[in-house]
Amino acid sequence: MTSQQQQEQQQRIEAIIAQYPDGARLQDIVDGLSNDASGNATPRRTLQSWLKRWVNDGYLRTTGSRRGVRYFLANASTDPLDLGLSGEENSVEFPFSEVTNDLLQALRKPLIQRKPVAYHFDFLNSYRPNVSAYLSEAERDHLANLGGAIPEQPAGTFAQQY
Repeated sequence: MTSQQQQEQQQRIEAIIAQYPDGARLQDIVDGLSNDASGNATPRRTLQSWLKRWVNDGYLRTTGSRRGVRYFLANASTDPLDLGLSGEENSVEFPFSEVTNDLLQALRKPLIQRKPVAYHFDFLNSYRPNVSAYLSEAERDHLANLGGAIPEQPAGTFAQQY
């Protein structure tokens, strides 16, 4: 296979991996290449070798091991808190409140750097399902107003309005 063909194949593999936000399995990549109209079937072992080399070169990332390995593009974020709002010159800043920004910053810290918090077992043990509540009535009303909950409608009726 010539260098040009390898580059084209690498671009096809990159496109296939990009289609799987939860990571592409080896079989997903093989299936994607077999459905390709080019007709150039890459042997599975060659594909595994390429993927291993691209992981070692930092072009791809992996999670899992053995049969459960999933491949990600190295520049794709798997951080659920990454909203794609920073690091780009033309990005639009979402107007988060100061409290929300502080909370997001705290959640992005590695677990080892976070302050440990202990449970208050008296508080937890005092809760009785369908009898008591963790939040006061005022706190529940405030959250319901913030969330725009419509208490007089049963669940699921909002979508039926449209």
